[in-house]
Amino acid sequence: MHPDPVIKHEAIIALRKIVSENENQETVQVIIDSGILPSLVALINSKEYPQVRFEASWIISNIAAGTTAQCQALIDKNAVEALLGLLEEN
Repeated sequence: MHPDPVIKHEAIIALRKIVSENENQETVQVIIDSGILPSLVALINSKEYPQVRFEASWIISNIAAGTTAQCQALIDKNAVEALLGLLEEN
């Protein structure tokens, strides 16, 4: 991940737009297959940048609206635990 918080924020917004604006599950699968889920989980678990955490959570929620296999990928990569941890903080 890029160390610059502005670049990190812009990149995560771009990814969120791709996931949010594209109803094609193939696009979501390409994102999962890219191996980015652990990075999204790490961003959610990070307490440094609230806006980046928000965007990463939004991406995860959009992926969760996908297929059973895509939801399983979220479970396997601990995304659900990360979201629950975020909820417990608030």
